[in-house]
Amino acid sequence: GKERSNAATVTVKTILGDNYFIANNFTPNGDGLNDTWKVLGNNIQEVYVMVYNQYGQKIFESRNKNSGWDGRYKGVIQPMGVYVYFAKIIFYDGHSISKKGSITLIR
Repeated sequence: GKERSNAATVTVKTILGDNYFIANNFTPNGDGLNDTWKVLGNNIQEVYVMVYNQYGQKIFESRNKNSGWDGRYKGVIQPMGVYVYFAKIIFYDGHSISKKGSITLIR
């Protein structure tokens, strides 16, 4: 008999959407692992982030998605504890989300 070929073309549309990750702790001890805290994601165009200490003092601010907080404020190592962040994440498709949360600094 004759062989029949059943070829199907499947089009997969990938929607990246809100693809991001924000760690809730980091260990800025200089070992090269988890030393900086920043918003991660491969569909992010821009990140605006602020970090506050327990007294409500802003100790880190960035508009560069590639720069993260190294656990210092004005060059001074900050103590272990819980810090609060506010982040506005702008994606390549133009939409944005705002996130608020806490980061535990571990030494």
